[in-house]
Amino acid sequence: MSELFLTEIITPEKTVFSGKVALTTVPATEGQMGVMAHHAPLLASLEEGEIVLTRTLDGSGTPLRHRISGGFVEIGDNRCTILAERLI
Repeated sequence: MSELFLTEIITPEKTVFSGKVALTTVPATEGQMGVMAHHAPLLASLEEGEIVLTRTLDGSGTPLRHRISGGFVEIGDNRCTILAERLI
């Protein structure tokens, strides 16, 4: 069963987003990657692209979108931490 989990987007200047979401999609260097609650632990590099945050379990509502220049994503302990070089 799906549930919400914590996602954070952090740049060197500030925390851009911190909140619970149903799905986080990131531009990994190996291709788009979706992250849901209880995802296996992972560390991956990110390329320039769009992060999409779906905030509801049924997908309703407008997703939040942020474009980044690259960075890293760490997934573990039911949270997703995105360290972005910068927003573009």
